Amino acid sequence: MGGTGKTHTTLTDERLQNILYSSLCWSLVVDKMKDYNIRGISLNKLAGIGCIPYYEEHQAPSVIFVDELTQIDRTHLIKLQEQYPYSIIIYAGDIDPDGTFYQCSFPEVNTFTPEDIKNMSVITFTKSYRCKDPKLMDIMLEVRNSI
Repeated sequence: MGGTGKTHTTLTDERLQNILYSSLCWSLVVDKMKDYNIRGISLNKLAGIGCIPYYEEHQAPSVIFVDELTQIDRTHLIKLQEQYPYSIIIYAGDIDPDGTFYQCSFPEVNTFTPEDIKNMSVITFTKSYRCKDPKLMDIMLEVRNSI
């Protein structure tokens, strides 16, 4: 669910040093770089989609945070695991361990499957910090459950 603090919790965790933030949406990357004083990179540059991948020109980062994973094709996400075998890669998105996703995704995007997720550590965030009105929250959950 969106607004549960996945990104904020990770980017403010003092145990995770020198995070490299990535997403498909460059404006989101720029916003997070400004908001959290972190390094950021486009997913295309990180994975080398149409360009030289980051790891061929720089030392591999210790922690990579990939946001909005339901908008990213799983082949690119799996490719990152192969390209950065010694980095901690944290994927964040509105997806359940069974592969159900709760955010608009592009029709051509092949999201993570339960098979992909079964060997990952999964942390589930359920409390919404974005919606503060209980009646609106009930409506939102009702709509989400009917989709």
